[in-house]
Amino acid sequence: MKRLFIGIPIRSDRVVQETEIWKKDQNLNQNLLKWVNPENRNITLIFHGNADESVIHEIQKFVEIQFKFFP
Repeated sequence: MKRLFIGIPIRSDRVVQETEIWKKDQNLNQNLLKWVNPENRNITLIFHGNADESVIHEIQKFVEIQFKFFP
């Protein structure tokens, strides 16, 4: 099983800089947030939850077809 989601990657130096500031803010860091590595940052559009690995390729093909006109 894999946890699946559809997200838009965030590739912004400013976001990385702001996040580093937020990580030092004690009001935000009371074990409420889980910070991820910069290369994994994204805006999650849809969270599918757990899915059998056998359907991942089908879902990927569907998403690629639906979003092929977006840059």
